[in-house]
Amino acid sequence: MEKIISLSTVLLGALFFVGCGSSSKTKSFDEITVDFNKKSAKYDLRDYLVDQNQTNNYKVDIFTNDKGKKSYSKTPDDTAYTATKYEIQGNRIDEYEEGKLSNHSVIQATKIINYDDEDHTQTAYARHFDIGDYIVKTHQTNDDNITLQLLCKAKKILSEKEVNGRTYHDVLLVECTGKGEKTKNVGGVDITSSSNFTSTTYLAKGDDDILSVDESCDKTEGNNQLIKGSCTKTITSLTTINK
Repeated sequence: MEKIISLSTVLLGALFFVGCGSSSKTKSFDEITVDFNKKSAKYDLRDYLVDQNQTNNYKVDIFTNDKGKKSYSKTPDDTAYTATKYEIQGNRIDEYEEGKLSNHSVIQATKIINYDDEDHTQTAYARHFDIGDYIVKTHQTNDDNITLQLLCKAKKILSEKEVNGRTYHDVLLVECTGKGEKTKNVGGVDITSSSNFTSTTYLAKGDDDILSVDESCDKTEGNNQLIKGSCTKTITSLTTINK
């Protein structure tokens, strides 16, 4: 579950985030609801988390563009390797990074609550859903007292998905979105800062996150001119599983 909430952590770090958009063109954020008590839902999010103690090893490729465009070189600017250790204790799943508890999830009857043990925040996911349902709608506030509004949708179920040469079956695709802007006057000039975020995560049944693509673009403009801009795309892919 950690790769899904990585977008939430990024958004909370934005100094100027004020709103969020969704993939829907007909509904505003306020009009969208998450049904935590859906009685006839086909899918259970618990099925797409780990079902036993294991360690997932990941490759993390980071691409950057300092001109504020979604255009990147073919080779990443940086590559890292990480490992997430999962431990199941009853209805709780603990996730460890570098030997330290990073976050944990508590499985409830109608919700799955994910707690970020480093940032001390929490996110509620609808446990039961159908394809096309929103499973997350949350308001959080950062240190600058700016509200984060985050939406995540269960986009589709894939019969299979290949990642790093291994084929996974029964894969849930989750998409999260966010955007916002803030304008302030500096020396008589209106300076506008804006952000756009997308996150795409694939969850394989019983193995959790196998692939995620997170992208964020920040721009600062004044007098209709770009002052600075940058985009970052992070691709996190599962390489091996130790059980």
